[in-house]
Amino acid sequence: MKNSFWAAASAVGLVVLGSLFVQTAQAAAQVYTFTASNFTSYNGTPVPYAAISGHVTLDGTNVTGLNLTIGDRTYSPSEVGYFALDYPAGSSGVVGAYKATSWDDARSVSTNTDDFMLQADFANPQNFAGFTYSVAALNDIFDSTNVSISVSAVPEPDIYAMLASGLGMLVVAVRRKRRE
Repeated sequence: MKNSFWAAASAVGLVVLGSLFVQTAQAAAQVYTFTASNFTSYNGTPVPYAAISGHVTLDGTNVTGLNLTIGDRTYSPSEVGYFALDYPAGSSGVVGAYKATSWDDARSVSTNTDDFMLQADFANPQNFAGFTYSVAALNDIFDSTNVSISVSAVPEPDIYAMLASGLGMLVVAVRRKRRE
């Protein structure tokens, strides 16, 4: 009885260890949480007092999530369309949903009346160029170069699956031990 338990445990351990090696080879999604404050106005309209905050989720080269809060209004992916403008040195135009370059990327978010653009080098996420907030109804553009960011990894679903299977094995082991 003891030998079969340890054989099963070591086999599961090898599977989990193999899964960890596969997991480290995959690119994990990253959440870029940002805030922008101290805005300037181009046309003299009073600037926003509240900080702009939000997060962008990137999975490899895909924008998979977005959340943006301006004052007490939060924009979710269902309320805004988002796209990425890529400006490699010497060219311009839209290049895919996300493309990290060594120069500069701009993340742009649109609603019916407002446009938002977060400019950053996502290859080195600490280098933010600024946050631009234009309001069509006010015919003005607000710009901030006071932008901060933090980056965190998104836990992958297979990590939760491994955790659940490991906890299940512990329960089985405890039940077997109680029976003996």
